[in-house]
Amino acid sequence: MTRESALKIRKQLKAKKPNFLREDHQKRACIPLPWRRPRGIHSKMRHRFAGHRALVHPGYGSPREAFGLSPSGYEQVVVHTLNELGKLNAKTQGAILGGTLGQPKRIALLTKAKQLGVRVLNVKDIDAELKSVQDGVAARKENKAAIAKAKAAKAQEKEAAVKAKKPALAEKVTEEDQKKQEKAEKDKVLTAK
Repeated sequence: MTRESALKIRKQLKAKKPNFLREDHQKRACIPLPWRRPRGIHSKMRHRFAGHRALVHPGYGSPREAFGLSPSGYEQVVVHTLNELGKLNAKTQGAILGGTLGQPKRIALLTKAKQLGVRVLNVKDIDAELKSVQDGVAARKENKAAIAKAKAAKAQEKEAAVKAKKPALAEKVTEEDQKKQEKAEKDKVLTAK
């Protein structure tokens, strides 16, 4: 069976597959949704009675050739570094950018993927993603500069307000300094004799 036929069969099977939910999850809020095998002695679901939910069993599975493939038919590989991206086979493998990547590394990986012709599965359009990431970085830089400017302006206003409030104190301080200097000069003259 080829990849294409396996993907086609998988798509048909997944269309028929029911949502497997836990037995009686709708009766009480304390019973969570995720699938758990019914184990009760009198469980209608375990006995597969008509009108009750379907049980998980191998018949709902996908063909083995389609395991781990994306809907577009690429093998999915999570990538965190440029080295990992360089090792991918562009024809059969697709990259998934790791969720913990920072913006600079994300930009570097996207540009490298574009050069190598590697398909990035969790990005729809590489050019649009690059543009949005770079715009975001530029906007943050501008915002940071504007905040720094505002802080500097606020500090200058504060200094001006302090100077405006205390001119008398500044004059007193200067008078006191002058008296100290005069006294120091007198002391010099007296000690020199």
